[in-house]
Amino acid sequence: MIERLSRSSGEPLNVRQYGWGGTSSATYLAISESLNQRWKPKWVAVAFNSDDFSATSLTIGRFWRTEINPLDLSVKAIPVERTGGGVDSVLSRFGMRSDDLRDLLDHSVLAYLAVEKFLLSRQETIRDNIEGSRPDPAGAEEQRQEEIAATAIVRALRAAYGANLIVVYVPEINATSGEEPEPIDKILQSICSIEGVGYVSVRDAMMQRRRSRNELPEGFRNTLPGTGHLNSLGHEIVGEEVWRAVSSRK
Repeated sequence: MIERLSRSSGEPLNVRQYGWGGTSSATYLAISESLNQRWKPKWVAVAFNSDDFSATSLTIGRFWRTEINPLDLSVKAIPVERTGGGVDSVLSRFGMRSDDLRDLLDHSVLAYLAVEKFLLSRQETIRDNIEGSRPDPAGAEEQRQEEIAATAIVRALRAAYGANLIVVYVPEINATSGEEPEPIDKILQSICSIEGVGYVSVRDAMMQRRRSRNELPEGFRNTLPGTGHLNSLGHEIVGEEVWRAVSSRK
């Protein structure tokens, strides 16, 4: 979408999009050096949603986890050991080992997607169990901790990507979502303003499509309306809003 918009405006851009299932903020810090060296990007947009700054999301990343020093808010991306232990008990029923699975995934897209779905569902179950055991999940203390985490992560991303960074907030908009922005949306906007980081919230654009056309930017035919990942409309809206922010810098 961004490439099409840029070309139609006479200022063509080439865009590289990255995404991994079950990642956390640490992923975008961990890859920053290699990404900057390989592409030397003019701008980098990092997308977040409402639970990316919860204690659970920071600690259960599948590739890297986030460690925040509460004294100076410095951030470390800690690699998560990829042992395959989470599926060993299942594989043993078929006479397979983790090494066999990795070899299969290298040669089969279908197998890769099946395992990816299993791991994501397992991670979501772990997150639900952890968050369900906490009292007052929407309380003031948790919101304060999310603000601390968001501040630390935005600063770390700013150090990693410099003035090229754009933080993009992507809420989940379903049929019953209210008009008022989520607390983390306001928190991120304030932090980015203080830290001198570009900020884009796609909430207003998503809500406008829902009001004017009864269209939801997330969810598919096999999900509840407005639940799940961005659909084609959602990607279109995010692309339009990011391009608006990028083109305004010129």
